[in-house]
Amino acid sequence: QGYGEANPAWVQKGHEVARDLAADIGATPGAVIGDPFGIPLTAHFLGGATIAADANGGVVDKHLQVFGVPGMHIFDGSTISANPGVNPSLTITAQAEWAASHWPAKA
Repeated sequence: QGYGEANPAWVQKGHEVARDLAADIGATPGAVIGDPFGIPLTAHFLGGATIAADANGGVVDKHLQVFGVPGMHIFDGSTISANPGVNPSLTITAQAEWAASHWPAKA
């Protein structure tokens, strides 16, 4: 979950569109298996390459450089610390762009 406001379990406008579309085609609206339980899900693999101050706490530093592997950076969803509750592509892109803007980071 991470810090701050809880991830939204649903987006009202999205549900309205889904209901309207389902009504138009005689179907039942739905999204993912977590919907009935209020659990946000993503089909994208997230986490695993923890951002930390040193190798004892994680895999990459604040610039997404891999500890102990000079020149290797991880710019993908594995460095996202929590499920944002929506498609994470823009979160991944923003974080990668931010890290790349500091490249090559020294110390």
